[in-house]
Amino acid sequence: GGLAHPDATGQAGAEDCGDVAIIEITVADGHVTDAGFRVRGCGATTAAASAACERLMGASLDDAMRVSATALDADLGGLGPERRHGVDVAADAVTRAIEAWYGARMGNSTPHPVPDTGRCLAPGEDRVAVAMSGGVDSAVAAMLLVDEGYDVVGVTMRLWHDPVAARAERSCCAPETVRLARETCAALGIPHLVIDAAERFRAEVVEDFIAGYRDGRTPNPCITCNGEVRFRILGEAAQVLGAYGLATGHYARVDRSSGTAVLATAVDGTKDQSYMLARLTGDVLDRLVLPLGDMTKDDVRALAASRGLPAADAVESQDVCFVGVGGYTPFLERQGVESEAGRSSTRTGTSSEPTMATGGTPWGSARALASPPRSRCTSSPLTPRRTAWWLAPVQIWPRG
Repeated sequence: GGLAHPDATGQAGAEDCGDVAIIEITVADGHVTDAGFRVRGCGATTAAASAACERLMGASLDDAMRVSATALDADLGGLGPERRHGVDVAADAVTRAIEAWYGARMGNSTPHPVPDTGRCLAPGEDRVAVAMSGGVDSAVAAMLLVDEGYDVVGVTMRLWHDPVAARAERSCCAPETVRLARETCAALGIPHLVIDAAERFRAEVVEDFIAGYRDGRTPNPCITCNGEVRFRILGEAAQVLGAYGLATGHYARVDRSSGTAVLATAVDGTKDQSYMLARLTGDVLDRLVLPLGDMTKDDVRALAASRGLPAADAVESQDVCFVGVGGYTPFLERQGVESEAGRSSTRTGTSSEPTMATGGTPWGSARALASPPRSRCTSSPLTPRRTAWWLAPVQIWPRG
């Protein structure tokens, strides 16, 4: 049964699917002191919820974050594909309960002081929070850090998605990505925490995107998201997890050869994503690790496959994740933004002929110019010097 006074509750499943699991926990001194469950559904879900509570009771919070569908399935002797949904729902409920417990503490306290910045990350000494999207890049980034001896914890953010539109197959906002990230962390033997970032994402990324088009600009929400919002949330999660280091699966590098952490382009110019990170502050760069900066995408895929990571064959995310199937035009129209013909604006002036955009891809890009030779980290408290060019050849409203 459930608990009378739980510290956190997680619910997963849906009534229309016939299975709902509720996991409740109490926490003290970094351990789960009690766990209970309530289930409305089939016997497989009930058995999986019971197994989950057995794993949770007395476990450290790190071990609680290691509870996965694969682990629960093994505990039950293998339910088979027809009853696999039971362990998925139970694991989702555990994830939600842990998410609720940590989420209530993010931004409200600092239980783990963060060491001074301006120093090297040390394998075996430092915990690193890795942003896990469910894709192959973040999976390999986490794997490489584990191989180097870091104490790694995966962090996945639940993002806002337009509730009217169907999610695109490659959307990083899809709930399936949370499960894939969790199973990847389970395969690596590391804790996995999910953070509910939906409302912050909507307010800081989506609303800015809508306002940009309404004002006649062409915003790039991926830069706002990756270069600002995600790292603020990742930093807050790292603080409650006691992690000093921050890591992602971006194709970019942090060069420290001059004694100052500088954002640099990736070795693979076809995949370089340093422009997405050009807004990162010096204190973030001091703590940032980018394990894929010296690798190609083919190398990453091959490495994931050789290690049997669940995300090895994950499709690559494309375009803006939150607009869903249908693209920009119907999304923006639902937000009250009207499309109309207008003159295109460039850095050198305004064209004389009215122009109507015909695609659904925002114009503009940016790239970090700092690309000094690569070398090992040297300690320095100095503020990084970075340069970015913003190239906006056309600022027009795209029309489908």
